[in-house]
Amino acid sequence: ILFFDQSITLPILSGLLVEMVKTSDWRYKYSALMALSQVGEYIDDVTELDPIMVFVIEFTHNEHPKVRYASLHAIGQVADDKKAAFQERYLHIILPKVLDLLNDSVPHVVSHCLAAITNLIEQMPKDKGMQYIDSLYEPTLHLIQNGISLVRESAVTTLSVLAAACEELFVPYWARAAEIVYEILKGATKREYKQLRGQAIECLTVTGLVVGKQEFAKIAPKIIELMGEIQKNHVDDIDPQKSYLLLGWERICQILGQDFVPFLEGIVPSTLQLIEHIIQEETNKKTDTNEDKEKAEVMNSLGEEARDKRELFHQVNTAHSEEIHISVDLLKVFALELKEGYIPYVERTSELLVYLLDKSSNENVRTAVAECLASMIGVIKSSSV
Repeated sequence: ILFFDQSITLPILSGLLVEMVKTSDWRYKYSALMALSQVGEYIDDVTELDPIMVFVIEFTHNEHPKVRYASLHAIGQVADDKKAAFQERYLHIILPKVLDLLNDSVPHVVSHCLAAITNLIEQMPKDKGMQYIDSLYEPTLHLIQNGISLVRESAVTTLSVLAAACEELFVPYWARAAEIVYEILKGATKREYKQLRGQAIECLTVTGLVVGKQEFAKIAPKIIELMGEIQKNHVDDIDPQKSYLLLGWERICQILGQDFVPFLEGIVPSTLQLIEHIIQEETNKKTDTNEDKEKAEVMNSLGEEARDKRELFHQVNTAHSEEIHISVDLLKVFALELKEGYIPYVERTSELLVYLLDKSSNENVRTAVAECLASMIGVIKSSSV
């Protein structure tokens, strides 16, 4: 939608959609609902959504699973587009309707139901979080334990958001939830479960931040040990677990603070190795574009003495550069949180950072590297005081 004047476009769109849903063909209903999912972004006054939400809710229990899926998509998308205002006005009406679909017979519908719930409860005030926790907590844990991989992935994310919504009031619920998610992390060892495993790491560390050091420390050693084992032995070249592990270590460091120092010996070397591997992957990445072929010809003409300069031609604007940025942020958190506790790793870390500063052509990465190098200086200063 390039231009959307709601006073003109919405009545026209509404008329078309009403005609579409009158047909018996599910595809028309599906298309109408998917179109409505884009409307929220262009409406300023949330009250204008009243007739749209009445329309969408009607199809949450349609006989065709793709229509149910589309209704959930519309709810989740508009809830995300109109955050806070949407929840304030519609949460008490929509959430009970959506919860019914957690028992749907089609896994894709259940997964999308969880995604819609995640958008509905994200940034919800903790008093409202506790208001809905009884209706959300048990069904979510049940799906984490018993759903297929697709459903489990969505369920662990929903659990993370639910915990964040409840804040410190989630503490009584955390121990059981953490044990269940930990078992998923421990048991999901097949290659096809890498995404699930990554999201389990995210769930454990995000909820750990919510409940705080005292609670998290009770099971921190076994979470750290398992994450370390995964990092050393179960990460492939292209692997969604990489960013989840790096961000997970960052959260654990923030939770435990100086109590994280005793674990560094088993974590930092493999973490630095993982970062080096990500950088090497980015350095060696090849493409078939004409531009890259021209660059290759120029670089080949430079001769052996300039071989290491070839990497300077490489534009770092890929998923790898995002992983590198996450990695640099992690090293910065280690330095800021652990101070002199990180001193054994400053030399190797600094060498890695200087290399990145010299070779990366991604401005955001270079900025992050410069800030991280400054934090390494801070580590050295704190150790000499």
